Amino acid sequence: MTMPIQLLVCTVFVSTGISKLFAMSSFEEAIVRFTSIRNALAVRILSATTVALEIGCAVLLLVPIVPYHIPEIVLMAMLLFFSILITYHLFKKTKLTCHCGGLLGNEPIGVGIPIRNALLFIGLGWTIVAPASPSVVERLKHAEQWQMLALTELLVLCLLTAYYFIQKVNALMKENASSQ
Repeated sequence: MTMPIQLLVCTVFVSTGISKLFAMSSFEEAIVRFTSIRNALAVRILSATTVALEIGCAVLLLVPIVPYHIPEIVLMAMLLFFSILITYHLFKKTKLTCHCGGLLGNEPIGVGIPIRNALLFIGLGWTIVAPASPSVVERLKHAEQWQMLALTELLVLCLLTAYYFIQKVNALMKENASSQ
């Protein structure tokens, strides 16, 4: 039961990491706007570390070579940290763009981002407490598991695509309402 959650979280974090990698300067600007860090070297180190952790820990969800659920815990800590930052700026009514990237888009911050992060957090928590099941890599040793993996990933991508389009429609509706 944990495989769909692992695939979902992996897809989300790999896509966001790659998106930030290709737009690193935008992500660095977002770090400056979201935090009080103004040192260019510190911002560069923090942004590179964030991207490396996102991609690395996401891949490690599927290839469990690190013990004690460390990738899950690191990703949960990142989700919590970013949710606290976003919630803080929501209460201050700061107009910022998330720069979350990836399949989730780069929308202005809103209450949906901490809710989405909470759902990902709960999913990761479930992968820690759920009964152990074979990893994705272990499952791929059996030919019939390839079809299940492909169908599960297709479902994950469909869900993320639907989420993306819902966000876009919501943004267009807000823009239309504000222009009237």
